Amino acid sequence: MSRLNPVSCLLFSLAVSAGAASVAAESAPTILTNNVVELRETVSPQGFVHPGISCNAGTLAVMREKVIAGVSPWVDYFEGLRRTRYADLKERPRLVRQITNDGGIGALAHDAQLAWGQTILYVVTGNEAYRKTPQEIIRWYGSRTDESFFPRYFTDSHIKIGKYVYTLCSAADILRAT
Repeated sequence: MSRLNPVSCLLFSLAVSAGAASVAAESAPTILTNNVVELRETVSPQGFVHPGISCNAGTLAVMREKVIAGVSPWVDYFEGLRRTRYADLKERPRLVRQITNDGGIGALAHDAQLAWGQTILYVVTGNEAYRKTPQEIIRWYGSRTDESFFPRYFTDSHIKIGKYVYTLCSAADILRAT
């Protein structure tokens, strides 16, 4: 099994979340705190290293160091993320009760991006406030059962919701390591 280049993985993830290919950093008040989030790697009995779904602990640590040091392109993507609605601490999750072909997919997408974006903001800034909403989202979706949340398979459901499940799992994997 080949390993992804950690820098490519991180830059791709930030680009997806920020929704921009490149954003110039502007002078803005800092949101950094003195709290350095500890990233602990764990290895499952099967040998999978957590975090590792989208980024590993080393990649996240490098990202944080580069953002704090103001190094491009890390800081540019981070500033792009800061300008999205997913960085707003007042942005609320939609907490979908049920996924069907006619509804819930857009709200699930919103919640997954909100969880992932604020998880990255938490890791970089150390601001505990950015940890609260992702935890709420992960607890909510983690408590859904197959019958109540996903009552029946619909055509292309694996395509329509797969990306958002991946994004949500990635946020949970990163938070688990903190």
